[in-house]
Amino acid sequence: MTLGHGDAMTALYVGGVNEFMTKLCSVSETSSFQLLPDCTWMRAVLRGGSTTAHSDVGYFIRRTDCVVNLIKHWKADDRIERERRCDADGCLLEDPKLYACVSCRYWFHRDCQNSLTTWLSDASLSEHVHRWYCDDCLNAPSSLYTCWMPLTDLTEGSSRLQLISGSHTLGGYDRMQRAGNGDELPADYTATYAESAKWLTVPANMKAGDLVLFNWKLIHAASKHQHEQLRMSLDTRIFMV
Repeated sequence: MTLGHGDAMTALYVGGVNEFMTKLCSVSETSSFQLLPDCTWMRAVLRGGSTTAHSDVGYFIRRTDCVVNLIKHWKADDRIERERRCDADGCLLEDPKLYACVSCRYWFHRDCQNSLTTWLSDASLSEHVHRWYCDDCLNAPSSLYTCWMPLTDLTEGSSRLQLISGSHTLGGYDRMQRAGNGDELPADYTATYAESAKWLTVPANMKAGDLVLFNWKLIHAASKHQHEQLRMSLDTRIFMV
């Protein structure tokens, strides 16, 4: 099967996840949801495979255009078009070089925003400055959710999704730290927090096609897979407008 944007992957999404999620989202009378097929992929876990603790935020905003592309669906305002000036409180700098947060659209000098300075000082991120987010937007509550769906029935020895309840409220996304596998975690995910965190593991009797929905800021992982048969799963995202 060709993954990514291949025909097989598209057919699987359109004929399965998209139809199911459309029905699920239509249940709500107070909220509007947007499906994000471009942020969907399939995972195959081999025997002995597992996933360490991570948050989807770091990966998406630094390595993909997912959140940036959402901007076009939000109501535009004139802040991005008006005369450029720094929106930091009490700024007196005359430096004409400003950067706009891709979320709130406010302008800032490099020295007036901690997260901007961090992004510009990281050589691996220098080519992605246009994806920069200000501190407030990085740490604000998010309306983006991950939908995790096993494509094979789970058993006691299957690699299972694990979540830390309430971890989506952690701060420190303006000071993200690299985890052991290269993923990123918020600065408030300290050793002390990790030791006291209570992990929740999805049931071992989950069936193919069952769904777990969680905020993309939630810290999660996957337990070690103990079977020869691959554990297949599908990840997609929805955005609450």
